[in-house]
Amino acid sequence: MRRSLILTITLLAVLLLGESVPRLVIHSHIEEFAGVEGPAMQCAGLAYMNARNMVSGGPEAFVWTALRVTEVKHLPPDEYNARRCECPYEIRVRVYTVFGIPYDTIVTRCASAYRQYKP
Repeated sequence: MRRSLILTITLLAVLLLGESVPRLVIHSHIEEFAGVEGPAMQCAGLAYMNARNMVSGGPEAFVWTALRVTEVKHLPPDEYNARRCECPYEIRVRVYTVFGIPYDTIVTRCASAYRQYKP
C-alpha cells in the first residue's frame, strides 16, 4: 500500500514537472523581433496568437505546453503586394509538448497559416 502511494505521488510529481517546467523555461521570444525592419514584432505576436488558437482545440490541448516564435522572414514584395498582406512576413512558431519536446511548427504567411509536422 505504502509503496503504491509513493509510486503514485512520484508519477504525479514527474508529470507536473514535465508540464510546468517548459512553460517557465520556453518563452514566446516575440520581443526578440522588435529591431527587425517593419512591424515584425506586432506580426510575430499575431502569429503567436494564431498558433495558440490552432493548437488549443481538440486533443492537442492536453499535449502542448509552450509556444515559441523561432523565425521571422520578410516575404518578397511581389508576393505580399499580390495578396495585399497586412503582415508581409513568414513567421514560424514552434510548438512544444510535455518535457519541452518539439512537436510541430506552425507557419504563418500573410493571413494564412499551415502546419509543418517537422519538429
